[in-house]
Amino acid sequence: MVSIGVRELKAHLSRTLRHVRTGARVEVTEHGRPIAVIMPAEPAPANVAWAHALVSRRQGHWNGAKLGNRVAKPIPLRGRGPLASDTVLEDRR
Repeated sequence: MVSIGVRELKAHLSRTLRHVRTGARVEVTEHGRPIAVIMPAEPAPANVAWAHALVSRRQGHWNGAKLGNRVAKPIPLRGRGPLASDTVLEDRR
């Protein structure tokens, strides 16, 4: 478990919370005495458990970004008119 002082926590809150999102627990200290523990609110989803395991073993690094959400370019359909996504975008304008 990582330990962090209150002053450092205030200065680096976003970074600390990103670390907690990876499954880590952070002990908050005040004048060297533990006063709180920050830990993830929910267990990690099973589909990214492998990433959390790598990070916890210090064999990898993950910044908390969503995994597997890379959208490939749509395959153009010939002779079928515009794509539905293009129609939706046009309606939104």
